[in-house]
Amino acid sequence: MSEREIVTVTEAALEKVLELRAGEDDAEQLALRIEVTGVQGVDFSYDLAFEVLSEADADDVPTHVGGGLTVLTPGKDLAKLEGATLDLPSNSNQ
Repeated sequence: MSEREIVTVTEAALEKVLELRAGEDDAEQLALRIEVTGVQGVDFSYDLAFEVLSEADADDVPTHVGGGLTVLTPGKDLAKLEGATLDLPSNSNQ
């Protein structure tokens, strides 16, 4: 797997993801997988999940974003997610 930045993760989002990951078994081995699951109007819907980094698909693109966290982007979603930013929702109901 090669590395290039696809998704930017804000400091607030990184802090929250690291907090959530810390509660998982084998936390240090987990990456955050961001996958597009559909389209709603002009927006993509997506799934965020922790995945063991060593079990990533061969076409996944890893990005090390800090705090020991790697984000995995499936190869099929690169064009859809390139330049995107992961942040905490501005709506407290999300």
